Amino acid sequence: SRFLRSNFERLSVPLVATACRENFLWREVVYLQIAAGEVDAAITEILRHPTGFEHKEVLQVCGRVTQPDLLV
Repeated sequence: SRFLRSNFERLSVPLVATACRENFLWREVVYLQIAAGEVDAAITEILRHPTGFEHKEVLQVCGRVTQPDLLV
C-alpha cells in the first residue's frame, strides 16, 4: 500500500485495481477507488469483502458515499 500511495499519480488505476482484485488485495482496491474519487465503488467493494476492514474504516467511507441506497 505504501507503493500505491507514493506512485498513485503515475499508475493506471483501472489496470492496477484489476491486478489487485485478481490477487485478493481488497484494501488496495479500496484505496485506489477512494484516491480516484470513486467512493461509491469503494463502499461496494468493502461490503463484498467485509472481513478485510476495520469498523472505523468502514464508517469513514460510509460518510463520504453519494448514493445512500448503497448502504441499505
